[in-house]
Amino acid sequence: MLFGIEPSDGQQPNGPLVQASDGNFYGTTRVGGAGRCFDTDNFCGVIFRVTPGGTETVVHRFGGPPSDGQDPTGPLIQGRDGALYGMTTSGGANSRGTVFKITLGGIYTILYSFGASPSDGALPVGGLVEASDGNFYGTTRGGPNYCPQSGNACGTVFRISPNGVYTVLHSFSPSPGDGAGPRGSLIQASDGSFYGTTSGGGDSNCSPFPGIRGCGTVFRMTPSGAVTILHAFGASSTDGILPQGPLILGGDGAFYGTTYYGGGGACPSEASCGTVFRITPAGAATTLYAFSKPTSDGTTSYADGYNPTAFLIRARDGNFYGTTESGGLISQSRRTGTIFRLTPSGLKTILYNFGPLNEAPSAPIGGLIEATDGTFYGVTSENGRLGSVGARSGAGTVFKMVVP
Repeated sequence: MLFGIEPSDGQQPNGPLVQASDGNFYGTTRVGGAGRCFDTDNFCGVIFRVTPGGTETVVHRFGGPPSDGQDPTGPLIQGRDGALYGMTTSGGANSRGTVFKITLGGIYTILYSFGASPSDGALPVGGLVEASDGNFYGTTRGGPNYCPQSGNACGTVFRISPNGVYTVLHSFSPSPGDGAGPRGSLIQASDGSFYGTTSGGGDSNCSPFPGIRGCGTVFRMTPSGAVTILHAFGASSTDGILPQGPLILGGDGAFYGTTYYGGGGACPSEASCGTVFRITPAGAATTLYAFSKPTSDGTTSYADGYNPTAFLIRARDGNFYGTTESGGLISQSRRTGTIFRLTPSGLKTILYNFGPLNEAPSAPIGGLIEATDGTFYGVTSENGRLGSVGARSGAGTVFKMVVP
């Protein structure tokens, strides 16, 4: 399906879909809808529902009342109570973002508005996880501590109950070795602790980005908020840097994830092409795959895809599936992209090439999900000229893919 055909439709879906208990798929768009945002000329985004047959319905349009959230971020999750939970990166009573709940019937509630005090978190950019204690945990990009070398706040980790009782558990700091700037959702492991990534911080100098302290970290946090840094990225030229998404659990008990840059590939950016990495709960990290790595003759083929998106999944067949934002066989430029499969041993196969740019769906930034029928579903943030009269270029698509 195509976004942006109707004036009040959403545009630019920005995270993985979730298949809810009713069998339908739910997601959010970064802009679009009918609620004009308070300080921009854009609309504020929507929550949408798509049936397996491709019929779309807008469930909520952000930015109606002045205290509503705007710019939804990260994936939605379905709680044990059957409702969907998510966050917006801005808007709310303090214009610093919100946590919201919406039932499958469309009843929408703001549970919390960030920025209520100087010690509060702000500007969440990931999703939530419902923990074994029944509470939700998440991260914010903003927070009370300032990281001068990145020019931004250092971020927080928080807990919120289903009825909106909110607690900051950890505030990242500019202290050497600490993480900074979490962007992805957390995962709770069998040991009860939470594991996640930060896009900045750590011990390395992050040489591709002068002036920024650290290339990102993997951290562990106990339910009480005690944080341990397990790995600091960028320790070598082939290490990944700048993880932007959540970790997933592999069948071997290790965690897997992606970094947007790093790995040693000679991409248009000096920061290289990105990686898929593996890390044990004890902190032993290895690069499982480096995108667009130079061949033996020193050349680089961007047809491999580069800049993997934040969201990696482990499918029922035991393999990992993901998308790259850029590169591919059809159009090797930025904002085209690929769908790939990666075995646990690191053998990669491109399953689909998006593009060409401005002519077909491209930029699959939202990753994939595997539906109950084994089909993969995902979103692209741009739709090119895919045909429907009145469709706005760049509004995005929902697609499905069957893997033999």
